[in-house]
Amino acid sequence: MQSFCFSCLYVFILPLSQAYNTNESHNTSTDEVLVAMTHASANSSRFRELRDALSSMYDIAPKNEHGFLSHQAVRYVLHRFFQQQNGWLIKGLALNETQSWHSRSSATTDAPKIKDWVPSFLQDQLEQGSMQQKGTDLAGLVQLAGALEELVESESRDRLKMAYAMHDWPVGRLLNHSESHTLLRTFFITFLVAGNFGWQDVSEVVRKEGIFAKRYPDYPEIMRWMEELVEEHRLRHGETEFGTFESLLQIALQIEKQYHLNNDRSCQGMKHTLMELESKKAGRVRLSTFYNKSIYSTFKFVEKAEYLKTLGVLDDSDPQNPQVIIPNYIMARTNCLEASSIFAVCCRDQCENLLTKVESQFQSSLAEPQKIVELVSRLSTDTVDAPRVLGHDLIARLEQVAAQNHGQVPLHGRLFAQWMHHAFPRECPYPHQSGSAIPLTQEEWESSKQSDAMASMKEMQETVESAVCEIDGQGKVKGICEEDESLPWSDEEELLGVQVMSHSRSAAAPHTMQRLERIAAPLSVATSLIAVCALYWDYSRAKLHSGGNKQDVLYVDRVSQRDMEQKFADFQKTLGLWVLAMVVWALEIPDTSVVGWTICGYMVVLAGRALKNRMTSTYQDVY
Repeated sequence: MQSFCFSCLYVFILPLSQAYNTNESHNTSTDEVLVAMTHASANSSRFRELRDALSSMYDIAPKNEHGFLSHQAVRYVLHRFFQQQNGWLIKGLALNETQSWHSRSSATTDAPKIKDWVPSFLQDQLEQGSMQQKGTDLAGLVQLAGALEELVESESRDRLKMAYAMHDWPVGRLLNHSESHTLLRTFFITFLVAGNFGWQDVSEVVRKEGIFAKRYPDYPEIMRWMEELVEEHRLRHGETEFGTFESLLQIALQIEKQYHLNNDRSCQGMKHTLMELESKKAGRVRLSTFYNKSIYSTFKFVEKAEYLKTLGVLDDSDPQNPQVIIPNYIMARTNCLEASSIFAVCCRDQCENLLTKVESQFQSSLAEPQKIVELVSRLSTDTVDAPRVLGHDLIARLEQVAAQNHGQVPLHGRLFAQWMHHAFPRECPYPHQSGSAIPLTQEEWESSKQSDAMASMKEMQETVESAVCEIDGQGKVKGICEEDESLPWSDEEELLGVQVMSHSRSAAAPHTMQRLERIAAPLSVATSLIAVCALYWDYSRAKLHSGGNKQDVLYVDRVSQRDMEQKFADFQKTLGLWVLAMVVWALEIPDTSVVGWTICGYMVVLAGRALKNRMTSTYQDVY
């Protein structure tokens, strides 16, 4: 694989820096960002860390016919990785953003949306320089992850510099213990308000921080969490470096990377609240009950039905009784902290832990339905006890998925995700068909619709009053209300990228073929080089001893001119094949494996013929 050339990003950095300026004041120049990315490419320790973290996902993810990740599979893996590691939703990486699971996204868009095509641009640059569009290998995947991390770090560096400017401190100043904590508190607040923090002088900064402390929910708790993080870093690295810009930057990065741990508690609390309102359909809340909770309590479940539909949160399979899908709502963009122009901090997918256990068990992107049933029946969550007996209808659904995919279940396809939603309706989100759900922020939706994304009190009351099932002030159904308990099911399959499946091969067979394909080119280079050396030695020996006695050299005695010409011709052919093998390996031209194994096969034939001639010559000399 050719390494990712970060210098090709020059044409991209300038508009990216402009995109940063839409959220906050950034002074990072194009050259500074470019240098940071180049440094990341040389940071071998971080490369190894990312490689170790991504290798298991890469190994299990479905590959294309060349044994590499397709365009969309790369986005899927990186989306899962950053969600799992940091609770980050990298803008532009998530599936169901108007493109299908197997399509390529476009990097051409309007300037205000440039933040959403950052991952696409990076990926396109990598793919244009790698293996003639054959796909992305693990090294390329790691380079993409590293580039995204460097973009985040560059933005964090600017945010920290802005915090220095707020307090009129030069960046090169060594801050004492109290000043360091003050600076990091300011940084944290600008992170929580996504950089929307204007100021004129230090006194205004202090005043606005005081207002923020009074209005932000759980302010003492989150600041205590930050202080603990700061102290942990100080104790680990000592007092010597504490207070320098680089030391405080490392703490700032840890705040951004670990904030999801604090956010997880809020997400879990939201889940429990919604579960108290659950209808007869598992993992769902009637829209009327959803609004009723906001009318009679402090909870702010106020998104319009149209906005919820766009987000993929609303189940309107029964138009008379629309319902909010609990896991989809919890993970929805409306509940994310838009902390950065590159990422948002969102509630993590609780289904991710379940899927990871399934992948770890089978070590493949495909599995047999019966084995999946045996494993899933043993998996538990905070709402599902195990072991349990899965229903006949649920098992039949899985067998139907396998029947649609040659007897095996693609673990990264839409139908299996839908099956997991039926098996764990409160943890696993419902997977909508491509393009039917778009994770827009409130501002983006309002801009596109020219309408308020939040429902008014009158609209919510009308929804409650017109509900099929009458509810009380607590959201409980009054009297008897008939309601279908079954969850909707769609038979539309969407596989992740181009997935190669076969009945006759075991799960390990595709990986074996991929390994054989990878060694074809280098093996052809090695065998042809050995053959070149052997044939040249044979020709030289024959030429040197052709006039000698039997006692000098047994098998080359009385070599004819025709035999000498044949030996030299074989040497020239082999030398040419060696050069061809080197070109194939170096340029990674298409069908490398075919060319490589062809060369290896020819080397075997040539070696066999040379051995036969040698044995014939030896026989004639002896007798």
